[in-house]
Amino acid sequence: MGSDPLSRWLTAPGIYLGLATLFLMVRLLPFGIADQGWPGPDLMFCLSAAWVQRRPDLLPLGLIAAVAILGDFLLQRPPGLWAALTVLGTEYLRRQVIPGQMQSFPAEFLIFALLNGALILTNWLILALFVVPQPSFGAVLAQWPVTLLAYPVCVFVLIHVLRIRRPIDMAR
Repeated sequence: MGSDPLSRWLTAPGIYLGLATLFLMVRLLPFGIADQGWPGPDLMFCLSAAWVQRRPDLLPLGLIAAVAILGDFLLQRPPGLWAALTVLGTEYLRRQVIPGQMQSFPAEFLIFALLNGALILTNWLILALFVVPQPSFGAVLAQWPVTLLAYPVCVFVLIHVLRIRRPIDMAR
C-alpha cells in the first residue's frame, strides 16, 4: 500500500472490497465444508472488526453496510438483519478506539468475542421471534468458536501482510 496518507486512504477501501469479494466467493463455492457439520467462520465480520479497531478512518461505514447487505443477499440470509447487526457491532468497536492509546490484543479479543457472541444470539432471537426457519440454536452457536479462531488470523493478515496498523503502531 502507498506510504502517503492520500494513497492509503484511497487504496484501503479497495483492498477491503477485494477481500470481501474473495470471502463471499469462497462461502458460495461448494467445498463441502458445511457438509462436515461445522459452519465456516464469519470472515467478513472478523475482517471488519479487526480493521475498525486498527484504522477506523480507512473503513467507511457505508462500505461495511454495502458489503454486509450484499452478503445477506448472496448467502440467502434475511436481507438486512445480519447487515444491521454487523454495522451496529463495528460502529460499537469504532467508538471504543481511543486515539493515541494502545489496547492489548487479549482485551481486544475479549471485546470481539463478547460482541460476536451477542450479535449471533441477537440474530437468532430476532429470527426466532418472527418464526423464520433457521438451524437449531446449537448449530448457530457452533459458528461462534470457529469465528473466534479466525479472528487472530485476520488480525495477523491485517498487521503483517496488509500493513493496516494503529497509528501509534506505525511508529515502530
